[in-house]
Amino acid sequence: MKKKVFRSIFLSSLLVLVLTIFSTISVMYKIYSDEVKSEIKSEAEYIGNAVMIFGENQEKALEYLSQTGKKSKNRITYINNDGTVLYDSFISASELDNHLDRPEIETAMHDGSGEITRASDTFGTETYYYAFNAYENNIVRVACDTKNIFGLIKNTLWLIILISIFIIILSFIITLLITKSIIKPINKIDLNHPLENETYEELSPLLVKMAHQNKQIEAQIEGLSKSKNEFEYITSNMSEGLVIISNAGAVVSANKSARKILSG
Repeated sequence: MKKKVFRSIFLSSLLVLVLTIFSTISVMYKIYSDEVKSEIKSEAEYIGNAVMIFGENQEKALEYLSQTGKKSKNRITYINNDGTVLYDSFISASELDNHLDRPEIETAMHDGSGEITRASDTFGTETYYYAFNAYENNIVRVACDTKNIFGLIKNTLWLIILISIFIIILSFIITLLITKSIIKPINKIDLNHPLENETYEELSPLLVKMAHQNKQIEAQIEGLSKSKNEFEYITSNMSEGLVIISNAGAVVSANKSARKILSG
C-alpha cells in the first residue's frame, strides 16, 4: 500500500509539473509575442503618419524612410498603391517582386492596417509583418524576426531542465514524507480492539466490521471450548473405552478407560 500511495502522489506531482511548465511557457510566449507586435505596430504607425505628412511628395517621403531605416533594427518597406516596392531597408527595392497580392498589404488597403506572421527558414524563428495605409493606399510595412514557441524553449531549455530537476527532487522528498504520515496511523491500528483506534474517518466502516468479526470469532472460540470441556467431562467418566481416530488413522482422543485397556 505504501508503494501505491507513494507512486500515486509522485506521479500526480510530475503531471502538475509538466502542466505548469507548458502553461508557463505558453504565457511567456504570449506576453513576448504581444510586446513584439505592439512595438512593431507602434513603429509602423509612427512612420506611416510621418509619411502621410509628406503627402504626394514621394522624394521627401523616401528620404525620411531612408534615414529612419538606417536607425531601425526592424525591416521597413514602402509599397506604392500598385504593389511596386519603392523602398526597403534590408534589400534593394528593385530586387523585390510586386507586393500587391500579399495578404497584409491587401488588408491594409481595405481596412487601414494588416498583419501576418510567416514561418522563417531558421528553426525557432518566425517573421511578423505589420502594414499601415499611410497615404492613398501607399503602404508602410514593418517586419521583425521573432522567436516562436520552439525558439523560446530552445533559449530557456537549460533553465527549464535545471528547475525541473530541482522540483522533481523536492517532490520526491515531500511525497516520501506525506506517504509516511499517511501510512503511520494505519500501521498503528490495534486489530484486536479496532474501535479504540484514532485514525481516518474513511476507515471507520472497516474497523466496525473488524470489531464485529472479532466478536463472532470470540463467540465461536468460546463455544468450541465449552463443547470440548463437556466432551472431555463425559468421556472421562465413561466405564467403556472410547477412542477417536482421524481419517488418516491417527488417534485424536482416548478416554481413561481406553488408555487403561490399551496399556494393560
